[in-house]
Amino acid sequence: MLDGWHDGELVGSGTVIWRSRKRLAAGEIDETEFLNLAMDSAPSAGHCNTMGTALTMNSVAEALGMSLTGCGAIPAPYKERGQMAYRTGVRIVEMAYEDLTPSKILTRDAFVNAMKVISALGGSTNAQPHLMAMARHAGVEITAEDWNELARPIPLLANVQPAGKYLGERFHRAGGVPAIMWELLNANKLNGDVLTVTGKSLAENLQNLPKTDREVIKSFDEPMLKDAGFAVFSGNFFDFAIMKTSVISPEFTQRFLSEKGNEGVFDARAVIFEDSEDYHQRINDPALNIDAHCILVIRGAGPIGQAGFG
Repeated sequence: MLDGWHDGELVGSGTVIWRSRKRLAAGEIDETEFLNLAMDSAPSAGHCNTMGTALTMNSVAEALGMSLTGCGAIPAPYKERGQMAYRTGVRIVEMAYEDLTPSKILTRDAFVNAMKVISALGGSTNAQPHLMAMARHAGVEITAEDWNELARPIPLLANVQPAGKYLGERFHRAGGVPAIMWELLNANKLNGDVLTVTGKSLAENLQNLPKTDREVIKSFDEPMLKDAGFAVFSGNFFDFAIMKTSVISPEFTQRFLSEKGNEGVFDARAVIFEDSEDYHQRINDPALNIDAHCILVIRGAGPIGQAGFG
């Protein structure tokens, strides 16, 4: 969708809701202001304008080579969205005659490329299980170690909420997914030889790209953050978990991850809820003593976030 604005400030769908819920609970705004913020954050048709699940997965499809170059971030109201839909339909027919099937595109190299693009975008944590599921269907093995060793060292290049400042419309106008991939390719972080739905290689698709908006898409040498990929963890009550490192603020690091001799370790108390109904009934119970040093867990569903932080 188009970028959202409220009182002259950018408001991203999802991110403004997280902040406004806290302000509403604290009595800083009333319900009318909360609803105005929510509505202003979604000003048009289309998916979320932040780098949430939808924009991330659109970008992943392009990074995998499974959508036409430049498709991933076009806002729904733009004329280019309809034009891209037409071009996609034409290309699908051509692919049928060429016998260019997904199995020829969805190689391990393509999935590794997508993992790295997710890191550079500050993509949604939902991208990890979705990508793993697609890889399994494609017969490609991706391991937890791959996320740590191949994708974790990639820098954050997209200055897009929630990891950055701007929203999806500006991201598209800045060059979108192709501009991010161009930066990674020129830093030798992507495999440019992989086949894509265009019938050409990834490197061929990214030739002759226009200059980008450096406020929104940073150069590889001057990123917003180094080593911005997901961190993979295991613990005493879970086998696998990921942390989106691109949204860890300096304030959070200083407060929770800087204990002398124990740097980088978050020691917290787990508060367990039996199901979502139990969560909604008891979340405000003062007897639970929930504070910023708690992890909230729904049994069978895993952690749902750290108290006090979106």
